[in-house]
Amino acid sequence: MHPQIQTQLEIPGMEVNKKLLDELEAMGFPRTRAEKALQHSDNPSLEAAVNWIFDHEKDLDIDEPEVWFFNSQLLATIF
Repeated sequence: MHPQIQTQLEIPGMEVNKKLLDELEAMGFPRTRAEKALQHSDNPSLEAAVNWIFDHEKDLDIDEPEVWFFNSQLLATIF
């Protein structure tokens, strides 16, 4: 990956359903894991998020914050 073409950008707190996030944390799931579950299940329901967590519980990066990659040249044309 060429550094002038791709930029790694961590976006803390991507929009997730706060009520569902609170419920997942109350169930004992770490905040980052709960946020990722809601992001990857498109925030539809508590059940979908819990299913995502169980389906991905062995992922090595499950508790790592989400990192997104963007093309910096493309972003420069937008902003």
